[in-house]
Amino acid sequence: MKKKAVVNFFCVIFNKIEDLVLWGRIFTLICQLPLLFRLLNIQPLLKLLTPKKSDSAMNSDREEKIIKWTDTILGWNFFIFRTSCLKRSLVLYHFLKQSGLPLQINFGVRKAAKNVGEQWPLLAGHGWLSLSGQTYLEKNEPLHTFKLIYSFPPLQQAGQ
Repeated sequence: MKKKAVVNFFCVIFNKIEDLVLWGRIFTLICQLPLLFRLLNIQPLLKLLTPKKSDSAMNSDREEKIIKWTDTILGWNFFIFRTSCLKRSLVLYHFLKQSGLPLQINFGVRKAAKNVGEQWPLLAGHGWLSLSGQTYLEKNEPLHTFKLIYSFPPLQQAGQ
């Protein structure tokens, strides 16, 4: 009886086997990121996460699922499953670019509040996506508070 309930649960969430596979790939990449952060600098990591080829036409249903499942898994808030702009941006960059969106990933910094007794001001960082030169999937415009320091791929290559 329990086995049938589990199967029915997954059938409600995942309409097709492709959905389950996509969810599993998102979950797996999120699990791999902490190790990749330790092994690779940002440029090799971005090259690894940039698909060699992408689908020609983005399916809006697939796009919504990628965003929803990434945010859901990172929203669990335990162990490695914690929301961070870096993880979110990297996962969305990989899967949405693979699905055909000509995305660019950006990183910026700003001065943060200086702690008492510290000699230097602290820096805060943020990662976000751009689509056709416009901020994508952000509630607030990051360029209002962060100074852009790195984008990948460069703007002229983002559509490739």
